[in-house]
Amino acid sequence: MLQNPNHPAAALRLKLALLFMAMLITAPAAVAQTFTDGDFTFEVTTDNTCKITGTTLTSGELKIPAQASYNGNILSVTCIGDTAFKNLTNLTGALTIPDGITGIDSNAFQSCSGLTGPVTFPENLRYIMKYAFYGCTGLTGTLTLPDNLTYIGQSAFYGCTGLTGSLNLPERMTYLGPGAFRDCTGFNGSLTLPKELPEIGDNTFVNCSSFTGSLTLPENLTTIGKYAFYCCTGLTGSLKIPDGVTSIGTSAFYGCTGFNGTLTLGNSLTYVGYY
Repeated sequence: MLQNPNHPAAALRLKLALLFMAMLITAPAAVAQTFTDGDFTFEVTTDNTCKITGTTLTSGELKIPAQASYNGNILSVTCIGDTAFKNLTNLTGALTIPDGITGIDSNAFQSCSGLTGPVTFPENLRYIMKYAFYGCTGLTGTLTLPDNLTYIGQSAFYGCTGLTGSLNLPERMTYLGPGAFRDCTGFNGSLTLPKELPEIGDNTFVNCSSFTGSLTLPENLTTIGKYAFYCCTGLTGSLKIPDGVTSIGTSAFYGCTGFNGTLTLGNSLTYVGYY
């Protein structure tokens, strides 16, 4: 039997329910615990870990800490946060990412053009987010990526013109963002792609004109984005498109004048863009 909504008990329950809903709607969001230790600012992520969010340094050698002290506790640094060092062009020296760090967030080192030499990554690094090293033109030498890396975001190394040698992408990698290595004109060795990679995004290797040798595309590949290998003039030999590829975007291989063998198209291909 339904109770009369005008009954005092029913009216009280309704008022309490409405009050509870209002409390949920207006409850303040949890405030991030931030702190400073030495030249760096941090945000607490768990009871035992934190991420770097910035620095008070404006110039000089950048040495990233592996730990930070907070309220008498030692926290492990596991992440470099969004825009932590963005546009700090006067930071110098070779860049070493400490062993405990598993992630580098978006724009973390964007336009840090004063960093020089090779960059050293920890073996347990899992992801590098979009624009993380965009415009870091001072980085030089071979880019050695750790075996546990699975994700490189959009334009992560766009314009890192000083990187040289071969580029070997780790076998565990499952995502390679659009423009990830766009305009990395210094690579002058071979390009090795991971076997399980499902997609090569738009503009991924635009103007990487100094790659040499043949290009072996992953067997699990389904999509090659537009301008993916635009003007990769140093690639040679034959080109085989795997059977799983259904789409090749506009100008994906435009200007790849070095291919001098046969072209084999996969049997699942349904779309090829112009040029």
